[in-house]
Amino acid sequence: MRSRLPPAPTAHSGGTRSRPCGRNPERPFGRGAGRETVGFVDDLIRTYSIDTVISHHHGEAHQDHIAAQRIATAAARRHVDRLWLWESVIYTHRNVHPFNPQMYVPVSRESFDGKMKVLETYLAAGLLEPLEVEAQRHLARYRGAEMHRDFAEAFEVIWEVHDG
Repeated sequence: MRSRLPPAPTAHSGGTRSRPCGRNPERPFGRGAGRETVGFVDDLIRTYSIDTVISHHHGEAHQDHIAAQRIATAAARRHVDRLWLWESVIYTHRNVHPFNPQMYVPVSRESFDGKMKVLETYLAAGLLEPLEVEAQRHLARYRGAEMHRDFAEAFEVIWEVHDG
C-alpha cells in the first residue's frame, strides 16, 4: 500500500533538480492546485502505482494544507482506490468544516514514539507550540481509548473502492 519515492536527483547524480516537488522550496506547489502541479502528482501516482492517498482534512484553516488537500484530491480522482483525510489537532480545532472520524487505525508504541519525536523536532524549531504537541499526544491516546487500544489515529474516508 505504501510506495517509496526515490531521492531527488542531484547535480552529482546527473539530475538537474535538487527538489522533487518544484523549483521553489518555499512554495513547491505554487499558489494552488494548478494543472501542472496536479499533473505532477498524478504522474507520481501512476508511476509508483499508489493506491492510497492520505491528505489534510478539507476543513483545515491553514492555506498550505488547503492547497495540498486540493492537489491530492484532484490527482487521486482517476487512479487511486482510497482517499483518506487525517485528523490534526494543530489545525482541526480551527476547522471551517468539523472533522468526522469514520475510520480508526491502531498505532504501535514505536510508531507513536516516532511521531512524537518528529513533533518535538518541529517544536524545537519553533514551528509548533508546546500545547499543540501535547494535544497530539492526548488525541492519539483518546482515539486509541475509543478503540480499546493504547494509541490510534482517525480518518475521514472520502472514498474507498473494494474489488469483488
